[in-house]
Amino acid sequence: MQALLVAGDRQTPRSGVPVILRDAAGREVARAVSDFDGYVPFDALAYGTFVAEAGGQIVPGLAISRAVPDAQARLLLPAKGA
Repeated sequence: MQALLVAGDRQTPRSGVPVILRDAAGREVARAVSDFDGYVPFDALAYGTFVAEAGGQIVPGLAISRAVPDAQARLLLPAKGA
């Protein structure tokens, strides 16, 4: 999981959203803010399973492996002001 797309709905990216990435033990391994296109890149992560947290939402089971090193995940957040 090299990138996480943060969106308000299936088509609308959300920029400026803080995202925390945690390892399987719950330790924070990375923190970033979504860019203009809603993407949050995470570089130099070890293989393993991660949990992403943003805007009160959690995406569990994000895996980085030798088979899919450039996988992407999508995190949908409630509309602004909702």
